[in-house]
Amino acid sequence: MSENVESISKSSVTRRVDFQKFPHVVEVLDAFDDDSIFEITLEWAARAAKTQTIMFALAATIANRPSPCLFADSAEDSLKEIFGRLWE
Repeated sequence: MSENVESISKSSVTRRVDFQKFPHVVEVLDAFDDDSIFEITLEWAARAAKTQTIMFALAATIANRPSPCLFADSAEDSLKEIFGRLWE
């Protein structure tokens, strides 16, 4: 296994992201996957991967558990085009 892929010992899930520069995000992402946790508060320094961490969490949810997701856009025409393609 590549040194940039981290395997979680208690699961068969592998992460294909290099967390060496931001090891503090691993616990947040694990908490995001835990259905018993309802709120996560991030208090980190500026430019410390907060936005990227949330984007990882959202992408994982959309890919693996899309049912609770809501898609929104500022333009009604854009929404109609997207949802029109999805439910044709």
